[in-house]
Amino acid sequence: MRVYRFREFMSGIGFVNEVARLSEELNHHPMIHVEYKKVTLRLTSWRDGGLTELDFRTAAAFERAWRERG
Repeated sequence: MRVYRFREFMSGIGFVNEVARLSEELNHHPMIHVEYKKVTLRLTSWRDGGLTELDFRTAAAFERAWRERG
């Protein structure tokens, strides 16, 4: 689980849209929770019983997207 904080609500929503795009590209989708200027993402591979290499690759892509929003 990772919590991302934003200065403005719409910045968080833009991040969620980028997460959605990346998730489709990687075919791996997080649980997403939006609370005003805070976005929480949670990844797991349910069928594999925990975290996998795909979870870590996807999380790294989300982290890059967050950093790019600066």
